[in-house]
Amino acid sequence: EGKFPLQGRDFHLLFAADALDQALGMDRIFAALRQGSFRVDQRLKAIQFISRVGNADQLAEFFAMAVKESAPLATDQIAVLNALIEAQQLRKLIPSGDLSAITPLVRAQNPALMERAALLAGLWKVEPARAELVKSFTQGGLEFSRLEAVAEGLRGFGGQETMKIFADAALSHGDWATRAVAVNELATMAPQKAAEAAV
Repeated sequence: EGKFPLQGRDFHLLFAADALDQALGMDRIFAALRQGSFRVDQRLKAIQFISRVGNADQLAEFFAMAVKESAPLATDQIAVLNALIEAQQLRKLIPSGDLSAITPLVRAQNPALMERAALLAGLWKVEPARAELVKSFTQGGLEFSRLEAVAEGLRGFGGQETMKIFADAALSHGDWATRAVAVNELATMAPQKAAEAAV
């Protein structure tokens, strides 16, 4: 990791590293986030920067700083999850280590937080979270937007097991919203099954 001569000017360091698009001074940037040294706009810039240049271990530290209520970036959970989604989708990079801490967030009451957590759980294929998503999808009674987010998370896991969950839901006598979302997911994953379920 490169060293930078700026002392005590953490945002200047961040600004310079961001302009160069290089992972310079990452330890200092992480320390500033932990200490709350950045203003809100600076913190959001740091979040975007880390998602763009951080390696898997740095993304793991980044993730850990947001998932718990007492964590330094707890108030920026949605921004952090958005940044991690971008890191996976654009760079094909996920945090190293155990990612099961995403599981409680798929039950979050905040719809925006829950939607992003569900998507990440699927992108990262976090098995403990899959069980939560299956439970939420099959028990019925969810708001339509929440149901769609759960389905999107499940879709990320892919495979025959996920297809069976959607097929069973589409052919069940459950609530119309669950059936409609299941048919829509099958239309993407298995069009023939979707056609059969829609009859």
